[in-house]
Amino acid sequence: MRRPGDGGAAAVEFALVLPLLLMILFGIVNLGQALTAQLVITRAAQDGARLGALRQQGVAAVVQSAVQSVPGVAQVLVTPCPFSGPGDSAVTVTVPFNVTAAGLLGLGPVLTLSATSQVPCEP
Repeated sequence: MRRPGDGGAAAVEFALVLPLLLMILFGIVNLGQALTAQLVITRAAQDGARLGALRQQGVAAVVQSAVQSVPGVAQVLVTPCPFSGPGDSAVTVTVPFNVTAAGLLGLGPVLTLSATSQVPCEP
């Protein structure tokens, strides 16, 4: 049974809870975006390292084109295999990228994450 004058209580309670619910929702979406970006750059680093292990040319360009859909990717770093020498060397591909903690709103600190893959060079 409603008492007269209680009609605005639900609206006030909703107004108090809504910002918290929106922060949780945006946090979940932002975390999903960051995990997707991490998966994309990890896969690109692995594929680039495999190409580099076979002594292919243009590994950095291939990796850069594979991660172009991820915002915030910095310069791809590739340590190539030597063209001659000992067989115990390895190619290393590192893909750094920046993620804003509150990505949809553009607020919050910027975190720098990276994916690194290392594959032994083929003889």
